[in-house]
Amino acid sequence: MSLFDISLKNDLSVSLNVFESDDAANPSLPNYIARLTFIGTISAYGTIDLFPDGEMTSVYICYDLNNKPVKRIVVSANSGQTSFDITTVDVEIISSTYSFFEFIKKYPNDEISKNFQNLIEGGNTPPDAIDAFFKSTVDYQMCTYVSYILVLSTLSRYSVTNQVDSLADVPYSLKSLIEYLGVSWPSLLPDIAVTNFTCTSFNGNGNLISLGCDVAIKDIDFGSEITKNIYTIAPFNSIKVVHVFIFFDYTISTDFIAISLQFGLDFIRIPVAPNTDITLNNPKITFSFDPASEEVSFKAQATIPFKLFDNPPFNADIAMVIGVQEAEIGAVISGDNSVLLTPPVIQGVHFTSFGVGMGVFFQPIIGYALGVQGSFTIGDSQKDVQVEDDRFAVVCELIGDIPNPIFISFYVAQISLNDIITIFTNTNFNIDFPVSVKQLSFVWQENPSQPVILPDGSTVQYLFGFSGYLDFFGLDFYGDVNIDPVTGVNGIITMSPYSLGPLTLKGKGEEISIKVDDAGNPIKNNYVPTTSTEELAIQNAQKQVLIRAGGPVMQLNTFTSPYFLVSIAIEFLECKESVEASVTNGGIMYELDFEALLTSKMSCVIKNYQSFDGAFMYGADFMIPIPNSLDVFNLGDIHFKSTINGELKIEIDNDVRFTFTGSFVFCGYNSSIGPIELNVNIKSLQDILDIVEQWIIDDAASLFGSLYADAAHWINSINQEIILLATNTAGYVIDGFYLVYGESVEAVGELLKGTTYLLDDVSIGLKDVYNASATAAANVMVTAYNASEEAVASALKVAGYTADEVAESLVNVFDASMESTVGILLEVGYSAEVVAQTMVNVFNATEEEVVATLKAFGYTLDEAGNWIVDTAKATADDTKNAADDIIKQAEDGTKDVADASKDAADEAIKATTDAAKDATDAAKDAADQAVKAAKDATDDAVKQAKDATDAAKSATDNALKAAADALNPF
Repeated sequence: MSLFDISLKNDLSVSLNVFESDDAANPSLPNYIARLTFIGTISAYGTIDLFPDGEMTSVYICYDLNNKPVKRIVVSANSGQTSFDITTVDVEIISSTYSFFEFIKKYPNDEISKNFQNLIEGGNTPPDAIDAFFKSTVDYQMCTYVSYILVLSTLSRYSVTNQVDSLADVPYSLKSLIEYLGVSWPSLLPDIAVTNFTCTSFNGNGNLISLGCDVAIKDIDFGSEITKNIYTIAPFNSIKVVHVFIFFDYTISTDFIAISLQFGLDFIRIPVAPNTDITLNNPKITFSFDPASEEVSFKAQATIPFKLFDNPPFNADIAMVIGVQEAEIGAVISGDNSVLLTPPVIQGVHFTSFGVGMGVFFQPIIGYALGVQGSFTIGDSQKDVQVEDDRFAVVCELIGDIPNPIFISFYVAQISLNDIITIFTNTNFNIDFPVSVKQLSFVWQENPSQPVILPDGSTVQYLFGFSGYLDFFGLDFYGDVNIDPVTGVNGIITMSPYSLGPLTLKGKGEEISIKVDDAGNPIKNNYVPTTSTEELAIQNAQKQVLIRAGGPVMQLNTFTSPYFLVSIAIEFLECKESVEASVTNGGIMYELDFEALLTSKMSCVIKNYQSFDGAFMYGADFMIPIPNSLDVFNLGDIHFKSTINGELKIEIDNDVRFTFTGSFVFCGYNSSIGPIELNVNIKSLQDILDIVEQWIIDDAASLFGSLYADAAHWINSINQEIILLATNTAGYVIDGFYLVYGESVEAVGELLKGTTYLLDDVSIGLKDVYNASATAAANVMVTAYNASEEAVASALKVAGYTADEVAESLVNVFDASMESTVGILLEVGYSAEVVAQTMVNVFNATEEEVVATLKAFGYTLDEAGNWIVDTAKATADDTKNAADDIIKQAEDGTKDVADASKDAADEAIKATTDAAKDATDAAKDAADQAVKAAKDATDDAVKQAKDATDAAKSATDNALKAAADALNPF
């Protein structure tokens, strides 16, 4: 029943056909074009009355007699408008729109054309945006979204044979419609003829569009195999034509937009096993035209009941895609699917959103896969673990109609070992260094005694645990790890053999491999294989080795210490040793024994996969030539003897860098070595020690320069035998003072303090090197050695100084008198004649003084005027010497020695008084007796002998003086 009447007035000079545009799927919404039902014809300048059929909103479209659109009229009971005019303006709008389509076809590279194509790309451009575009142009401002839809649908329509009522049944080119809307039609797909194209304002405000059409099932080319599978599950033998809604899917990208046609059915049946199927009621069907695969797919969506574990029954929204070989089926749980109960052993894991995954395989045989897939979280609000791949899979088998779980699998990209213990167990464990676990594949299985083979080819022996990489300072160990709420985490993990420059880590680790697809991607466990491709990928997967055999092995046990124990076969610098390494916050630590080469074992630490340190000590003992700038003089060799603390480092940046650094204490100085760059191909530790030795030799100037920086340091180093000279004589050293250090002769005395050179050599060196005066030389010897007058004089004589020079030095240095000087000169071997002349030359002595002084020392003049030795004086000297011998003997003698000495002294005095010769003989006899007596002496008489000896010496001196007086002819 019509609620109101309207009239259409034609102001044009041509007749028009009026059609009602009716979208049965959206009857209450205004459409731009829909199923066209012929209403009547308006003659030129005529009027027609229309009677809307009870709808609040009706749409009418006027076409000219050539079936070109003229005007769209929207009638609303609420608007109050009952009359509508069709004028030349309407014709101009449509004409302008036709011109626009011709323009963009003819000039696709024009700025207007490109801007418009960019605007409509994707097919879902809002009407307001298209209206705004036309308003922004100069030549097409009259165009509107309405005229755009009317013209593109007309351009997409097949040719009309009947010019009136057949428009309702005239087919459209779906390809043309889609492309005019801004979406590319798959190039390999044939066009599809559709009818009753509809374009409706879906949300009533004109900005959200619903597109639809009628499609004959037979016109959809799925391919013969897929069509057979579709007809197996869908009732298309009885249903020939369906009304579909057109959607554009941007899931991939705007470059690959899938065209989807959706409609509903009463039911479909899904085979899950031979003679077994599941009926899905009221499914939603989607035909998708995929530009990437150039295929048409069939998808069905419906709801079925489902039950798992101890969870209450829930509904699963099934989504099924039919292919050549399989139907991939997924299901999303409707209702409260925030938590899915897990087996009790899996604590800390929460399955949140989840759905049922099913796969139906048509070829080569009918089969199925069934499970629950979804997302999960780990931890709680206090300890939430971030996961990149939050999918899990519960793979089931059908026991009757009930799905029974076989295993549960999920992945975690990375988590710390501390967090694993905290979240998954009830044990306490915490280490002070990070252990990151990567690429964890968690698995729970129903029956560990009958382990299942997982899709990736692995099998596990535990109820719940994971396989993955445990990162210890960048070194990745891989293996299966058991998780127990009570005992914590334990397992055997291994790593591939590893080399870091000259360091090689090996062991008894076994090979670990997984399965990968043809592209090398690992076969995942956390999904249900719902396609034949996935199923075949599992069956045909190739083995990929993750861990090569022969690498280090780690025992992991977080229940008792040590938590980590690594067995490693080390090869490093000709040392081959199997060690048990510990893992601390500093790295993986162990010791290597290089035996006698080092004074300690080498303490090694692998800090990370790019860094190794090896610390050790060894004793160094070698000679270092002192570098100097004077080729004419050699300062000697440094005797380097010290303990060197060494450290070897291997580091990888862009290249492998092998270095030695070290330190030592030598002569009280702390010195550093290196870093020394080493060849990574170096063979032995001895080679490295030789390189260090050469480095020290080459760097001697900076390391040991202080030892010979000046003459004082040089001679001090020589005294301490730090510097060794090939010719370590006073003359050589003095030569060095002069040539190398430019020291004055006056400085030599202080420099030679503490040395033990012979005074003769010192004197000779001073005279030869410095041409030093006797006084200067004497001063040096006194300063350096506190030398006596006699020692100085003797050394000067050996050096070739004259008696006069020696006498002057004695006077200048010791303030010696003439008498003492004469005695010293005679004592060191100068002749009486030379000494006599020296007395005159140095002391200006008179003849009488010369004679008297020399006579006092036992010299006299013969008839020829030559000085001869006075016999009496010589005898007295012999007596004195004998007495001195007695004194020495007496110090070790007995009381008998003392008595004998006393008697000998008395005899000597008496003999001297009577006659010099007799006294001499008596003294000699007494001395002989004393010597004999000393041989029989005992220790008890030592003191008494000393007293007696002193008395004897005094008596002897008196006797000598008396003898000299008696023989003096003057």
